[in-house]
Amino acid sequence: MEVIPTGSLRLDIALCTGGIVPGQFVEISGPESSGKTTLCQHIIAEAQALGESCAFIDADRTFNPAYARRCGVDLNRLYLCEPRDMEQALAILEALVFSGGMAVIAIDSLTALVPKDELAAPLGADLASQSDNLLSMALRRLSGPIQQVQSTILFTRQTEAAPGAVYHDLAANLSRLGLKLHAGLRIELQPAGVLEIKGQIIGNQIIVRVLRNKIAPCFPTLKLDIVYNHGINKVGEIFQLSVESGLITQQGLAYFYRSQELGTGRQEAFRFLNQNAPVCEAIEQTLRQQLLKTVRSSPAEIGPAIK
Repeated sequence: MEVIPTGSLRLDIALCTGGIVPGQFVEISGPESSGKTTLCQHIIAEAQALGESCAFIDADRTFNPAYARRCGVDLNRLYLCEPRDMEQALAILEALVFSGGMAVIAIDSLTALVPKDELAAPLGADLASQSDNLLSMALRRLSGPIQQVQSTILFTRQTEAAPGAVYHDLAANLSRLGLKLHAGLRIELQPAGVLEIKGQIIGNQIIVRVLRNKIAPCFPTLKLDIVYNHGINKVGEIFQLSVESGLITQQGLAYFYRSQELGTGRQEAFRFLNQNAPVCEAIEQTLRQQLLKTVRSSPAEIGPAIK
């Protein structure tokens, strides 16, 4: 089955599919500054590396081209738009899906989408359910076409610190559950700490919870490292998992991949992989095949390493 990698080897292996299976809705939720946009940009970069076209609907108006480029996004092959209201965003989404030319379409974020009537309404007007009805209608209209054209739709949503709505309110307004019911994959991100080198903070550590996966059983939680102005620390994940699986061996202080020396010490080996993309890609492909084979046959053996 063809999949789209997420930009994180740990997350690809934890999903037990090697990435995101096309043709489904994906919800990425979490509090502010938890890495939702970063994960979307890495997924788009991986899809572009496979030769696919992608789109980014920036409802937050916070798209940073320089940071997206550092995450691997090819800006010359990215369709970018900034909708003025929710109706326009959903109309653009529908047009892109029916065009059949987009492998990944990201909407960042649902929290910033406001219906046209709500923008024109006086302050204090009760129009809270209108956005839920519009989203639910769009999901019902697009659930069939995205499977036919094999498009993956990424929705980011900011979670609130306060408890959610009580059950009887949701039962009276089922449209509020539209994305939860239609999403084939639901991922929640939560900041867990900071990354430090010699006392200097260089990034954040993120706990990833897979709330739902309709394609395959998966590991419920894992951790990712997001480095400031760089994105997901994929090379660090490859190096760590390769050492734990025995693909990269250590002789004294030196690290070796087969007969090739990577460097003396972890920092030198990590720098070598960063500067030699072909070697890093070869290690990743071998490691990906090895871990996916292991996780499908005996998940208990690889689970602790992924987490």
